Amino acid sequence: MVLCASIVSPAQTNYRIYATDSAFFDGTDFVYGEIHKSTMTLTIKEQTAVLVNGQTSSTYYIYKEIDSNSFFAHDEKDKKCIIYFDVAGKHAYIEIIYTTFKIRYYYL
Repeated sequence: MVLCASIVSPAQTNYRIYATDSAFFDGTDFVYGEIHKSTMTLTIKEQTAVLVNGQTSSTYYIYKEIDSNSFFAHDEKDKKCIIYFDVAGKHAYIEIIYTTFKIRYYYL
């Protein structure tokens, strides 16, 4: 999978994605499935791109910063989403949020 997003970073930085999970909106809230092990790479490039390299390909382009951890973006099909970076306990993750679907990539 290939993702592009934006984060403040002066150069290219690589991380190992070790797990993923996803959620669907049930009309009230997002309901998450199980966390699955993964072997992908997260690459944060400059201030314009975040790439997740794995089995499928998707690209996300930032067009506006929400705050230091969140960005408005759109994918290669021009679908709008939000890209969110966070840490939950010891787990750092990037979350791609659509209206009715989310996916999280946990990375080291």
